[in-house]
Amino acid sequence: MVNFKRMFFYYIILVVFLPLTIQAAEKKWVYTVVEGDSLWSISQEYLEETAFYQKLQKLNGITYPKKLQPNTLIEVPMSWIKSYPTYATITAISGKSTFFKQGETQVTKLGSILSFGDILTVDANSSVSLTLVDGSVLTLLEKSKLSFESLISYGKTGMADTQLKLHQGKVETQAKKSKGPGSRLDISTASAISSVRGTVYRVAHSSQDHNSLIEVLEGEVEVNAQMQSEYIAKGFASKVAKGQVPSKPIMLLNAPRFISTKNRFEGEEVNFDWENVKDAIAYKVQISSNNTFTDIVWQQHQPQTVATLAKIVDGDYFIRVSALSLSNIEGFARSTSFSVNNKPLPPAISEVDSFFDAGTRELTWAYAKELSGSLLQIASDSNFDNVIILTNLSESSFIIPNTLPFGKYYWRVAGVDHKGRGPFSKGNDFLWQALLSPVQWSYQHKTDQLVVDWSALKVDESVQIQVADESDFMTNTQVLESVVKTLSIPIPNDRDIYIRSRVINKKLNVHGEWSDVKTISNNDDNALISFAFLALFILL
Repeated sequence: MVNFKRMFFYYIILVVFLPLTIQAAEKKWVYTVVEGDSLWSISQEYLEETAFYQKLQKLNGITYPKKLQPNTLIEVPMSWIKSYPTYATITAISGKSTFFKQGETQVTKLGSILSFGDILTVDANSSVSLTLVDGSVLTLLEKSKLSFESLISYGKTGMADTQLKLHQGKVETQAKKSKGPGSRLDISTASAISSVRGTVYRVAHSSQDHNSLIEVLEGEVEVNAQMQSEYIAKGFASKVAKGQVPSKPIMLLNAPRFISTKNRFEGEEVNFDWENVKDAIAYKVQISSNNTFTDIVWQQHQPQTVATLAKIVDGDYFIRVSALSLSNIEGFARSTSFSVNNKPLPPAISEVDSFFDAGTRELTWAYAKELSGSLLQIASDSNFDNVIILTNLSESSFIIPNTLPFGKYYWRVAGVDHKGRGPFSKGNDFLWQALLSPVQWSYQHKTDQLVVDWSALKVDESVQIQVADESDFMTNTQVLESVVKTLSIPIPNDRDIYIRSRVINKKLNVHGEWSDVKTISNNDDNALISFAFLALFILL
């Protein structure tokens, strides 16, 4: 016989206590009271109904709902909080991508809005970055496809529940820190679901073999597949095959170390090299216009440890390199900044040897019509580390000032247009010196020597003499230097010789111009001797 009294008793128990049990198990958001708060204002601001303030008072055991003490913690069941569908916004685009919305395919643009049911597709050599309502940023890499399964915002609490599905490709995620139990970012594939809040990680999926990879760079990620979870910490990855449980954590490869420290490229090929990473079979190279790599303008996979960036336009960039393991797991990445400046092309500058203070001292270069000006550098070293003169010019020439100390200098010119300065030309050198007057000298020709006498020299000056068989002084040239007033020079007596001189100031590192060439003839003397021998022979 059915005991109706007992059944009625159990029914009363269920009706009274079951809601309380469910409510106790429900996740709760915790609000911190600030000055001026009341339960009514909190309910109006955050809850679905203002009338919930009475439930809030009862749940938290508050005696004075209108006089809340600052820093009091108020528990609020998630089901009471305002929630509504939200969206993601396209914030960076490189290359070509489209999204499917309400039966229509559209080209992605900056500011495009993506919501529940939309599908985003990224083509080869392209990337797209999008920002969620809570500030989390996702970058979808080339040949990827992502659908938006759920986008829920919990109003002014800052919490957001986002559920996405990666059908193909790879997505890099920078998730904002959790603001409560309603904060969640799930990225699922055909093989697994990854759940995070407040971390940086990557999810990759192949639609061919249905394998998924989860690589954690910061924080921790929960990976779930086949009713089994695996928590993956920073520096590890998990590989999930379709129908299989997540693998145990696999350590990520170290970030490559750059060898070259060059970070500015002007009028030259852009090259980067790095050290080989142990166990790496390939490397992933990415170029972005920002250090968060949400705008990837160039990328490639390669086995070599050097990358040449061809046809990259002028600008400021960041390069990021990571190593790939045999399992195609991408390791930690290392990045550095660099700039490219190839336009406008540098002007062609003139070739000069030396300038004298008493003569013409003009540097000149070609001037293209598209230029608005030129930038000239004169330095004391070939690396242009010690620049003496740096000046902007509207013309294509420059007069060396008399105030410039005598010595050897290096100069180069860069073109300037409406975008700024281009690369410098190849540097040329010139000698800037005082004009030293040629020495006044005379000589006496003896049989096998030449005695040269010259006028008095000034302090720090010496005389340099060249004696040669040819008047161009290109062959068999003897060079002598002296500070004394008279010098004896051995010479051959069987042929003519040529001689010239100039003044040198070693302290200033300058020299004067060569004197006129003088010819010392030995033929007349030889003929006279021959004639004397002939006459003697006849007389005998």
